[in-house]
Amino acid sequence: MTSTRRHGEELEHALLEAAWAELVENGYATFTMDAVCARAGTSRPVLYRRWEDKHALVRAAVAHAAARNTIPIPDTGTLRGDTIALMESADSDRMQLFAVMMVHLSGYYQETDSETHSPSSYVDFDQGRSVCHRLFWIGKSSGLKK
Repeated sequence: MTSTRRHGEELEHALLEAAWAELVENGYATFTMDAVCARAGTSRPVLYRRWEDKHALVRAAVAHAAARNTIPIPDTGTLRGDTIALMESADSDRMQLFAVMMVHLSGYYQETDSETHSPSSYVDFDQGRSVCHRLFWIGKSSGLKK
């Protein structure tokens, strides 16, 4: 059996998926570049060419996981319908993302300057804000009061 070498985006995707899986399954406390290499079937130089240390790889893996778990913006025509659709979309992938960020990454936040490396510096929260703004404006335009 011959294996094909991965390059470019395909390789980066595989590395980030391996890093995310390692975080989810084992947490940050035991997260190592070697464990990611073993899971991805690659070598340390491959990782270190892309990320200078495990902190940078963790940030990239969290951003990658967050980007693939975007929130669909509901448009059912009613505030109630949009709110229900939004709540129903909180599936297991998003719960996993939040659980890993809050629980598994506590060690990361202790080791790094949490101000400099807060999730908002590497995860795009704009989509969530736009969903909330849309729901707010639907409510306001329909005459709902605070």
